Amino acid sequence: CVCFSRDGQYIATTSDNSARIYNVGTGEELCALHHEREKGKNLEFSTTTPRSICFSPDGKYLVTGGDDGLVRVWDIQSRTIRKLFKGYKATILAVDFACDSHTVASGCVDGTVRLRNVDADSYNRTYRIEHSFATSVKFSPTMEWVAAGFREGGVRIWNISTGYLITQLQDDFPIRDIQFLPDGRLISASRAVRLWQIKPDGNIPTECLSMNGHKEPVTSVSCTPDAAWIISASHDGCVRFWDTLTGTSQLELRCKKFESIYDVACSPVGGLVAVAFRDGLTQLWSYKRVPVAPHLL
Repeated sequence: CVCFSRDGQYIATTSDNSARIYNVGTGEELCALHHEREKGKNLEFSTTTPRSICFSPDGKYLVTGGDDGLVRVWDIQSRTIRKLFKGYKATILAVDFACDSHTVASGCVDGTVRLRNVDADSYNRTYRIEHSFATSVKFSPTMEWVAAGFREGGVRIWNISTGYLITQLQDDFPIRDIQFLPDGRLISASRAVRLWQIKPDGNIPTECLSMNGHKEPVTSVSCTPDAAWIISASHDGCVRFWDTLTGTSQLELRCKKFESIYDVACSPVGGLVAVAFRDGLTQLWSYKRVPVAPHLL
């Protein structure tokens, strides 16, 4: 996994049983946060490997979810666990921080999506989907909704204030990742990359675009800060940039031959894309928009 801090200065990755934070400018490793097994506990889990990570928007915390069914909120400055959320019965595949830097969402293999507060012990909300498991969770930019993608296909979106399910996005293939654009539209990744217009009144969502081109399932999606491009990664070893207005492929990066890409993230300040591979390697690519010369009449 890979993610950027909100200011774009730091990047976090996962490998073995640790989450590591690096300085983007220098490449220096600043710290390694180890997922140590609680003594005599969680013995039913074979590993403690982190499966998902996310910085808090204020940059104070890093949340990690892993194989041992624990959600850890790390205080980055002290390198200590600020909060340890328990009560999960299976691997945590997805975590996300809301814009308030206090509310954490997690998606679990047992089919639950939970909202927790860093400053409290109780659950804010718990949503359970039977016979499925959550592969991804994301808060909307205004923290009005929380969305979750599921292996059995489809995305569910809940109103955080009421706890009610407001809509579902249908897909015949497993959802591997989701991402909100700044304007509230949602990207989903399965066999294709799809862009949705969400309607909070409960009406059926509108599919704006469907982007096909990867030769294998799409594993991760992100977007540039100006929402001009959607960025997708796939098991085919390619990263693609898509125009959010037309759905056309603008750029294809063949990052590493024959190697599956597990995660992709765009810097919140633009200019950089991080690509994480199955073998634990993470690459940073720079990009820039090139002005198109007007056609001569």
